[in-house]
Amino acid sequence: MSYDPQITRRLYQIAGPAIGIIVLLTGIGAWLVGIIDDFVMGTAAVLCAMFVATPLVQRLPRLAGPYAAFLLTALHGLAVYVGVTGAGLLSPAVYFSIVLPILGAVFLGRAVGILNVAVCALYAVSGVVKYLYFPSAIEAELTLGVAIVTAVAMLSALALGFAISLLFISQSRRAAEQLEQARAEISEALNNMSNGLVMVSPDGSIRLYNDRVLDMFGLAPGQLFVGMQLNQYLGHIGVRLGWSAERLQRAIDSHAAWMQKDTTTRLEHRFEDGTIFAVACRPMPDGGAVLTYEDVTEVRHGQEKIAHMAFHDALTGLPNRRSFADHVTELCRRGGFAMLMLDLDRFKSVNDTLGHAVGDRLLVEVAQRMRDVCGPQDLLFRLGGDEFAILTELSEDNAQALGADIVNALARPFRVDDHTLAIGGSVGFTTAARGDDPDLLQRMADLALYRAKENGRGRVEAYRDGMIEEAEHRRRLESDLSVALATGQFELHYQPLYDLPGRILCGFEALIRWHHPERGLIPPDEFIPLAEQNGSIVEIGAWVIEEACRQAALWPSDIYVSINVSPVQLRSTEILHQITAALDRHRITPRRIEVEVTETAMVEDSQQIAVALAGLRALGVRIAMDDFGTGYSSLAHLREFELDRIKIDRSFIAASQTDASSAAVVRAVTSMARDLAISTTGEGIESQEQLDSLIALGCETAQGYLLGRPLDARGATALIGRGDELATSSA
Repeated sequence: MSYDPQITRRLYQIAGPAIGIIVLLTGIGAWLVGIIDDFVMGTAAVLCAMFVATPLVQRLPRLAGPYAAFLLTALHGLAVYVGVTGAGLLSPAVYFSIVLPILGAVFLGRAVGILNVAVCALYAVSGVVKYLYFPSAIEAELTLGVAIVTAVAMLSALALGFAISLLFISQSRRAAEQLEQARAEISEALNNMSNGLVMVSPDGSIRLYNDRVLDMFGLAPGQLFVGMQLNQYLGHIGVRLGWSAERLQRAIDSHAAWMQKDTTTRLEHRFEDGTIFAVACRPMPDGGAVLTYEDVTEVRHGQEKIAHMAFHDALTGLPNRRSFADHVTELCRRGGFAMLMLDLDRFKSVNDTLGHAVGDRLLVEVAQRMRDVCGPQDLLFRLGGDEFAILTELSEDNAQALGADIVNALARPFRVDDHTLAIGGSVGFTTAARGDDPDLLQRMADLALYRAKENGRGRVEAYRDGMIEEAEHRRRLESDLSVALATGQFELHYQPLYDLPGRILCGFEALIRWHHPERGLIPPDEFIPLAEQNGSIVEIGAWVIEEACRQAALWPSDIYVSINVSPVQLRSTEILHQITAALDRHRITPRRIEVEVTETAMVEDSQQIAVALAGLRALGVRIAMDDFGTGYSSLAHLREFELDRIKIDRSFIAASQTDASSAAVVRAVTSMARDLAISTTGEGIESQEQLDSLIALGCETAQGYLLGRPLDARGATALIGRGDELATSSA
């Protein structure tokens, strides 16, 4: 039976003092019955028992096993008996046995156990000799009291030793069972590990392995066993995986090199079937090593998927903005490439009318069509929304051609579900030299794209020198525009409108002016488009409505005011409330306000704007179509919007005296409007001939520099006063 040194040590820590106490009590008993020398012997035996237990705790169990405690206490019991009965013969041995354990515990180590057993044996021999050759001495000394004391001492020692031995045997058996259970649990845990494990001894043989290794490499049970050489084990793996002889030898050499290192070697091996193992070789102090194998296939594939998601668009599968930035940075180190930025036209209306699901499917179709156009050297990206980008090593001319091919491809209708969708795209591009700044390049391409959309969409624009400066000018202008309204920098001027043919003042067109504190007067065509882009036109337009109504309230009731309204305002739900509130606040009738909207603006979002205009018309506000003839000029628009007035664009008026086609347009518009009961106004009248021609065609109203330039509110009021004076004097 095996033994536990820790349990043995604890038993002897108890047994030594316990036996010593029993022997001490025996000695005292001997002294009480008058045997003084035996007391000395007993005291020596106590010390001997206490010190003997110390060196034997590590040595004797190896000789006597679980019965060591019983053997030791039995020997001490004999020593007590001999000491009591034979004190006169071997007293020097007693004192020698006191010193010997101390010296042995310090210097002698293992030999002290044997010497102490020998001393105890001498005690026993002395008792036997004394009994055989000096029986009379024994009879003389062995009184009844002595016999009782010695018998009690010996029996107590034997009983205590026997009890301790039984306890030791029980604990040793329990320890053995626990050890066996622990070994079984370790074996079970080893074989149920998710990782494969192989322990290699210094001579290259397999010392330990688990079943997971067999599963991972597809080995049969007989192809791996304890005692097998590492090279043979690797050979079985090589055969299973189809390694060549050269590859197998590289694997053997690599394992030998790993085992010679002082640090753990870690690597990953990707097999032909896509499986990935993480291999670790941890050298051991004795020269062997522990090999572990972990199947990281799912983890790596998951990481690769996450990495792909991080750098690719989930909808189209194209590389995303992050990937685009990395590629641009890398290409800028080399130079010689072109960057094309693309934005879809009219894509927002698809999402708004058919929903985002259709929009998403349309984007997938767009991406595929662009892939078909791009060559193998072109890198296509989706930056987000309806924004795309292409990086190519083509020259500027070829990049221009690629952009044109993309625009033409997107101009063809798309079939998504049951819908036929016509969108289109605009492209801006720039070329890069070595060392160019990536952010600056993207800004240049964006500016070119902005120019393409500004110039009508569905076209390709290259970056030109000065675009960045223009953009900076726009940025500063936009910043100043944000505070212009709050600081009172806007003002309304009023251009007179006259009834024909009598040239009677009937109203004014309100025209906004921006008095910039540093740049002076900024024309509307410079800041109104910017205000429409950033949305501030809604707030500015509300101020124009309020100011025009306030001024109209100060003029006679037969004078109306025409207000230009942006399509951005008409798409806002606030426009009707703003006009209604201004009319109520200044107590003027709705017929004194006329809202002007350009023909192009009406057509771009005709349905939504038609609803807004219908609400204004129901309120009593008159509706005028500005710049008629420059847009779609469709009769359907005249019916759809129920207009009160058509304003003939100044370009036709100016050319009507010299260009027969322009004159024909003016005649056609005035005739058509008259038949539809819609009033007409001629814009930009600068000569008497133009005015006479309009009068002859039956145009009802006119405006222009010939009739009067825009005036501030004071000048307009003065003009009204002069008209009243003329009317009074005529009367």
